[in-house]
Amino acid sequence: MQWLPWADPHRRETVRFQQVVALEAASMPVSHVAATYSLSWDTIKGIELQALARWERSRTEVPLRMVGIDEKYLGRRGAWPERYVTIISNLETGEPIWTSPGRGEASVEQWLDTLSPEQKAGIMLFASDMHAPFEAAVKADPELAHSGWVCDPFHKRANQAVDKRRRETFFRASPQLRAVGRGKPWLALRAWEKTTADQRAGLRKLFGLNPRLANAYQILEELRQVLHAPDRASTSASLMHVLRRTERRANKPMRH
Repeated sequence: MQWLPWADPHRRETVRFQQVVALEAASMPVSHVAATYSLSWDTIKGIELQALARWERSRTEVPLRMVGIDEKYLGRRGAWPERYVTIISNLETGEPIWTSPGRGEASVEQWLDTLSPEQKAGIMLFASDMHAPFEAAVKADPELAHSGWVCDPFHKRANQAVDKRRRETFFRASPQLRAVGRGKPWLALRAWEKTTADQRAGLRKLFGLNPRLANAYQILEELRQVLHAPDRASTSASLMHVLRRTERRANKPMRH
């Protein structure tokens, strides 16, 4: 058998054709790519695996220093025994490196068992939400005692406080206020810089009708800025300012 630089062994496609198909499959459904080139779905999937394996062999290995752990809800439909999947990522590159069914300690422990002592020694920190099993799995490993643990900036707590204020506001709201905020519970939880012009107009109208909700949203935005403070002293001073605002306004959800 003769080795050819433009074809992989036991394949009926050239490497260049595989690259073209793999790039299109990254942005289109497999069925569309298969129809475009008159190939079966299995052939398209095989081409993707070949291209990914070639890319994996040629890429520079990135040391794992910062790890992100999160769960993904799979939805109510389907025959999966687990409704969640745990996803572990390299925070420096942004790429997932492990997935496992469930969202308990066992899901993280399975991944930890695949790491060598050298790899564990190189991990400086873990980042996750406030889901206790994730942290418990990492803390139980003595080889990771040197690594830090960082919680996601907001996740549930701050957003829950604003949402509680929103629900309290609309419980006895006027028809005018209800008409503005109906069907938009997510809008008061979105960061200001991520809103569109129309969404900002809706927020201004909503806040104009209820100053207390506007105050809660403003505190949330100030807290978001605190998390980008350049040093410890600035973070501490800014956080104390936010805490004083919650005390002064008697905003119990935000203070909690």
